[in-house]
Amino acid sequence: MHRPLDDHRGKCLNPSTRQTWCTTFAHEQSPLSDGAKGLAEALSDRYRIERELGQGGMATVYLAEDFKHDRKVAVKVLKPELAAMIGAARFLREIKTIASLQHPHILGLIDSGEVAGTAYFVMPFVEGESLRDRLNREKQLPMSEAVRITIEIAAALGYAHRHGVIHRDIKPENILLHDGQVLVADFGIALAVSSAGGARMTETGMSLGTPDYMSPEQAMGERDITAASDVYALGCVLYEMLVGEPPFTGPSAQAIVAKVMMEKPTAPSRLRDTVPDAVDVAVLTALQKLPADRFASATAFADALRNPQFSSVVPARMIAREQRSPVRRAAGAFAWIALGAVASTIAVRQWPSPQQGGNAERQQVTYSGLAGAPAISADGRFVAYLETRCPDPPAMGGCMSLRVLEVGSASPVEIISGAIRLGVPRWTHDSLSLVVAGALDAGRSGLFVVPRLGGIPRRIADEPLTYDTHASADSVALIKSVGAGWSLHVVAVKSGSTVGASIPILFEPRDLAWSPDGARFAVSCSDEIVVLARKDGAVTSSLKPSQTRDALRWSVDGRHLLSFRWTASQDDLVAFPVDGQGRLGQATLLASQVSTLLLGRFDVARGTGRIAVGSGSGFGDIWSFDLTGGQTRARRLTQGTNWFGPPVLTADGRTLHFLRADALGTSLYQIVDGKETALTAERQAVQNALRLARDERSITFESNVDSVVVLMIYDVASGTSRQVPRAQEEKGWLLPGDGGILWIDGATRSLLVSDANGGSRRAIFSEAIARQTKDSVTGQSTQWNFATWSLAPDGESVALLGSTPVDAIVARISIPSGAMTIVRRFPRADGTVGFAGWTADGAIHFARAGPARGETTLLHLDAMTGVTRSEVVLPAACDLTSVSYAQGGRAACLVPDSRADVMLFDGVRP
Repeated sequence: MHRPLDDHRGKCLNPSTRQTWCTTFAHEQSPLSDGAKGLAEALSDRYRIERELGQGGMATVYLAEDFKHDRKVAVKVLKPELAAMIGAARFLREIKTIASLQHPHILGLIDSGEVAGTAYFVMPFVEGESLRDRLNREKQLPMSEAVRITIEIAAALGYAHRHGVIHRDIKPENILLHDGQVLVADFGIALAVSSAGGARMTETGMSLGTPDYMSPEQAMGERDITAASDVYALGCVLYEMLVGEPPFTGPSAQAIVAKVMMEKPTAPSRLRDTVPDAVDVAVLTALQKLPADRFASATAFADALRNPQFSSVVPARMIAREQRSPVRRAAGAFAWIALGAVASTIAVRQWPSPQQGGNAERQQVTYSGLAGAPAISADGRFVAYLETRCPDPPAMGGCMSLRVLEVGSASPVEIISGAIRLGVPRWTHDSLSLVVAGALDAGRSGLFVVPRLGGIPRRIADEPLTYDTHASADSVALIKSVGAGWSLHVVAVKSGSTVGASIPILFEPRDLAWSPDGARFAVSCSDEIVVLARKDGAVTSSLKPSQTRDALRWSVDGRHLLSFRWTASQDDLVAFPVDGQGRLGQATLLASQVSTLLLGRFDVARGTGRIAVGSGSGFGDIWSFDLTGGQTRARRLTQGTNWFGPPVLTADGRTLHFLRADALGTSLYQIVDGKETALTAERQAVQNALRLARDERSITFESNVDSVVVLMIYDVASGTSRQVPRAQEEKGWLLPGDGGILWIDGATRSLLVSDANGGSRRAIFSEAIARQTKDSVTGQSTQWNFATWSLAPDGESVALLGSTPVDAIVARISIPSGAMTIVRRFPRADGTVGFAGWTADGAIHFARAGPARGETTLLHLDAMTGVTRSEVVLPAACDLTSVSYAQGGRAACLVPDSRADVMLFDGVRP
């Protein structure tokens, strides 16, 4: 945001204003003082000081360039008088704890040190504005926006409190708004100053904190400040966002402190009539005088804000306010519908309103942040969804449940609990039961029907690949593997018996949607949508839409087929017209920019057209596992709401590399013996696949630099990167020595080799060759579908994981000759195979989720004979495509962590 120089300079330098953090956002140049010139000289080997951004009560802030990472940073230098009082060295010792905080809503510390008798610390420089800037401009914020911002601040506070760090100075100036997300700044700086200064802070009369947001115990000068003080300050911030000013104001700091100690705050609803009851009570709970009467944690504060029933579970005497009229109550209810814009437990973006949907309305119906894969009854009254509540660390399985919620109720019914795996639920035609596939425990898997109000699940068929129920008959269609292909069957729900003849399917299905009249099936596969006539299975139409998700549903009248089409960041709901002959037309847009966790899971009520969507944000954490001694022991290495790429371990298991996306971009990180360090500061889109060179001196990953797709090659020793141009679908590995680069072309399904500078490619293998290769077991040509590739440590071979309609196949390809050898075949019925890699001694390993045993295993195969060397159990929560293994039994994987709830659309019509 660009502003006139005088406006910024006046706010940043005038101590009477509360604009202490505008320094990180100023764009105007301030000349360097003599002291700053000395600072610039002292730090010239690491940073180039460009200009002074401003001054706060404890520090002067400068904009600088970080030479090592080629990025802008903010250097804060402690005021000399403050450093002299508390001691620079002591301050730096205290700040080490703060530097360990890693959370997407915390502006972390990059560096710190001592210079010219004082201390400095370095933070990222981010574009945007502070919450103070926004409040100065708008005075009051929209209800949903104020609640969202508070929830994100609470997430940062909750994380810090669990790590023993209290902020002590939460206020709008320290809340940054960057690209729609919240960043809490100056985290724990007041704590470090207080801890380092000890009694001398009190003796000098110097106070820490801001009176407008200071808790009573902090205003009284108590030494032992707890997390409850931050909860109070956050309540003050939300109060100001709602009504336009803090709960207590006055002409002086002393006057404000007197009110903090003696007066009760006016309820926000008295000053802004549209504040919902639950928000009203939550704010006043956070502002209680006694710490014990406030929320037990910042997380509990956030949970109360998400719960529209919160006002009914606290004592009514807490609120001294006017009785609400019917109009007032209606306004409060409407405001809670508006709060449906907060689409997930820790949402980083508002959920945009549907576009081109006529009078479309939406509402959020679950608030757990754990709901997914929704199914909605024909009349739109009941929503079924899945929840996964695994313990920490992730369990081996048995933590999924199927729940049913009546729209408007806050109490779902859990009808299946403790399941190992569950598929997308589907309602029967009468909306009295649900059909769902999965593994209920280690001994029970298949397709089950269970009453809406709960009961014993009844098995009606083997577990299929995909399934859908009839809109008006007591039957379910399912597709399963048969021989070398697939077939579609119709099964009666009551008896489980097959109805009519099976229909052969010539392509691997992803999702199945049965038309309302029962005459047609729509099936999605890897790259197209196919419509089949029911009786003879004839293909009436096929279409290769651009970037469509797997999930398909029919409109109420059966004239349109609905699906989500993915975009760069969120999904668009589209409708394909289907004529009387079953022919598909081109899609039209129904709703744009929908947060579906990039999964596109949704359902349509067959009677009303109401749409239920699994909406929110998907994240992940990296876990490390010790697989020795016959027992899997887990440890979380990363924490919080970030996108993490699959990790890569070094051979000795000590160092782990990964890509992480957060509010400041997507960067390469490493963890060595538990300590996390940023290696790069990527700002462009980055693919999340890392590849570690055999000598572990280089790391390669894909990036997008100024709209040009490149292969990034990071040199571990020097900390520098170089770029090699590549095609859109290419992924590259460095070959050992000066062997050049091995390229995997996803578009042509082929292996290519170039020199180290990415020169002309030489093809050595392709999927077409694999399909002509005779199977070493059956002697027949194999119809392949490639999944993953991995380069062997010696650079001479590539492990290929592929599949046929019947088997999963592990193959080895010689780079010099291009010859392929099938190492091992596994029946696909034995489980999903999701990864292939190499150990340092040349064994091929891959992860497999087996439905029969209900567990995920890591297998090691001899690359020459295919004999199993070992097999160990992994936590079921591991993403199969993200397992990294090191010698000595150390492994790591990505554990997905979705923050999703069910949203309803009304009025969306093709």
